[in-house]
Amino acid sequence: MNFDHLHNDLELQLKRLGARQPIFEQALLRYGRPDPHLRRPGFAALAQIVVAQQVSTVSARAVWNRLVAAAGGPLTPQGFIDLGHEGWRQAGLTRPKQGYIKALAEAILEGSFDSAQLETLDDDAARAALIARPGFGRWSAEIYLLMALRRPDIFPAGDLAVRLGYRDLAGAAETASEKDLRLIAEPWSPYRSCAALMLWHVYLANRAKDAPLPG
Repeated sequence: MNFDHLHNDLELQLKRLGARQPIFEQALLRYGRPDPHLRRPGFAALAQIVVAQQVSTVSARAVWNRLVAAAGGPLTPQGFIDLGHEGWRQAGLTRPKQGYIKALAEAILEGSFDSAQLETLDDDAARAALIARPGFGRWSAEIYLLMALRRPDIFPAGDLAVRLGYRDLAGAAETASEKDLRLIAEPWSPYRSCAALMLWHVYLANRAKDAPLPG
């Protein structure tokens, strides 16, 4: 899949955001363009987000790679079910996450949940549909909307790395709460997705690339 146009769109949005919010213009000059962290929409992206809940990126990547290797290729709903409890355990997937992903896989196979329909919904409706799934909170829903559906105005303020990245960029003495950072980010609309990507980028540039992610 060629994502060149999305990289170009991200840079254009960052320039527009920077013209309105100087700290992002300075960030782009200092840190360069962030990684868009793109994922293909569907079961695998949703399952990968569940795997990443409340663990470091390194740990999540290791578990995910073991699941994919055990499945013998891209993880599908049936492929995940076929691994069974022993396969999930050997991959390092916790029991709660096993249940969440199993429920998601079964819902897709039974036809009671269609991730493709999320693409037809507006941001609020898509977020609500995901939060209604077992194991999906606001963070998980917003990560999917941002990375897989590539919605332009999503801001996962519950993400610790985003909050720490803002603290670095703003030179703040304390880390803003999720509630406070959502308020701070309101003027960044309609470019809050690229703002979040830049704050991740700042975080990773200033620290070890092993950010703990809250669920």
